[in-house]
Amino acid sequence: KEMRKASVKLFTQRVGETFSYRKPSIFISHGLFGNSNNWRSPGKALGTKVQQNIVLVDMRNHGVSPHTTSHTYEDMAEDLLQVTTEYNNNIKLSHPDEQPTYQFSLIVHSMGGIAAMRVALSHGSKLDKLIIVDVAPLEHKVPVSE
Repeated sequence: KEMRKASVKLFTQRVGETFSYRKPSIFISHGLFGNSNNWRSPGKALGTKVQQNIVLVDMRNHGVSPHTTSHTYEDMAEDLLQVTTEYNNNIKLSHPDEQPTYQFSLIVHSMGGIAAMRVALSHGSKLDKLIIVDVAPLEHKVPVSE
C-alpha cells in the first residue's frame, strides 16, 4: 500500500563519529513523550561499535520537530520515509565518490516502532535492518473515561 504524502520535515541530529556512507546509516527514534536526546549516549556507543553513522530523529509533535494537528501512524511512517530519503539523497550529492547506499536501518521505540512497521510493510526493500524496542504490534482499543 502506498503511503500518503503528508510528511513534515523532522528534526534530526547526527551523533558520534562519521563513518563510510557505503554502509546504511542507522536512524533511531523515540517513543511517545520522548525525543531524540533520549538516544544520544546509546546512539554514540552503537555507532562506534558497528562503525555506522547514527542519526537521531524527533518524531512529529515531539522535541524540535514540527507540531501538527495530525498524529497518525501513517503520517509518522511517511515522515520517517521522507527523512531517510532526504538524508540519503544529500549524502549522494555531497559524497558521490563513496557510492552511498540508499538503504537505511531503523531502531525505534514504542510509538516509533508502530510507524516503522508501516514503513517496512510499504517500503521494505529500502530497509537494511529494523529493530523495534518495546512495542505491542496490535492496535489496542482503550476506553476513555470522562
